[in-house]
Amino acid sequence: SVAEIRRLEDARKKIFRDIPKGDFSNNAAHVAKLSDLRTQLDQVWNTLMALEMEQADECEQMITEFAKIYGDLVQTSINLITSFFQKLRDQEEALSEKASKCTLEELDKFSNHLLEDLTDEVSVLLGDKDTLQNILSVSHENRNGKIDHLDDELTIVEQQRFAELQKAQKENELKRNRDRVCEISKWMKNIQREIKDVLEADDDQ
Repeated sequence: SVAEIRRLEDARKKIFRDIPKGDFSNNAAHVAKLSDLRTQLDQVWNTLMALEMEQADECEQMITEFAKIYGDLVQTSINLITSFFQKLRDQEEALSEKASKCTLEELDKFSNHLLEDLTDEVSVLLGDKDTLQNILSVSHENRNGKIDHLDDELTIVEQQRFAELQKAQKENELKRNRDRVCEISKWMKNIQREIKDVLEADDDQ
């Protein structure tokens, strides 16, 4: 924790302030202080790493819980999208059936010469039943195709956003964990190097 780091830093500063460099050979007390500092450093290292592991576990649990809650919202949204476009399909089907029925009625009237004031283009069209019904069928299929495409597009967007959000959260947590472990390791190595430098300076005396 921050408090333990501060205590260790205070102890380190006091030891290196009180112990002159190169004054260890005949001073067991100084050697003992450095040994104690190393012990404290190991203890703080273990504490910090345990806290980081706990933090990583908590973050993972939060990400998992968020994914569950947000995933339920995404599924609700997808269900609404599906329901909406199914209603559009039902309306399109009803429209197509009504158009086919009206067309058959007009074809029947045309064949019985009950329609008046028709343009040449309309007369030609009504005179070709197969072509007219094919036009209606193609038009119906095209509209259904557009509905299906938009349905799929919106559903995929919801799914992709969810997947990208999950990926970003996991990557951010991984980076946070990695940076924290590196920060702890760097801090510890700096103190270890400082202790080593002092001891090597003593050996050179």
